[in-house]
Amino acid sequence: MKITYFLLICTFSLFGCIRNSDPRTYGIPNDAMAQILLFFVVPNLDFNQYCPPTDQIPILEPGTYNRYMAEGDTYIFDNRARLNATRTWTSQEYFTFVIQENPGQDIKLTSPRCGTSPGGYPARNDSNLIGQLETVRIPLMIPPLPVLRYGFFTILTATTGSGIVSFTTPSLQDPPQ
Repeated sequence: MKITYFLLICTFSLFGCIRNSDPRTYGIPNDAMAQILLFFVVPNLDFNQYCPPTDQIPILEPGTYNRYMAEGDTYIFDNRARLNATRTWTSQEYFTFVIQENPGQDIKLTSPRCGTSPGGYPARNDSNLIGQLETVRIPLMIPPLPVLRYGFFTILTATTGSGIVSFTTPSLQDPPQ
């Protein structure tokens, strides 16, 4: 949506200048339009087509959540434990999630590789069986964060079936192993 606004402002600015010699575009001086574009619109653009803007991803507090998910549904979230984690020897720490699948349902927990591909890396210890109580581990980045958004948040995806899914977010990172 932000990219669309950016293109509209550029188009209106360009065609407004070509159409007449008035130094205004739709009543706004062209130099003011350029300043608005440069200082307010461009810094907020996220040209990363694979991941949503970070400020639009909900942060879940530690605890258990129930969510109805049908086949193909995804739920994107970040967790407070990742944001409050302490760095040990690497900028990436493991976090354990517990997922109770509905009978006939398979849920995958992944973290996307933002900026490099639409895919992501899956959580470990997933049985790939339907209707299971899964205890899975996934490595996530902890602050301070690198520029490339890689391993920042997690995605629950229902690959088969539908129903209420219960998942528990961790309160702390896993102990070093």
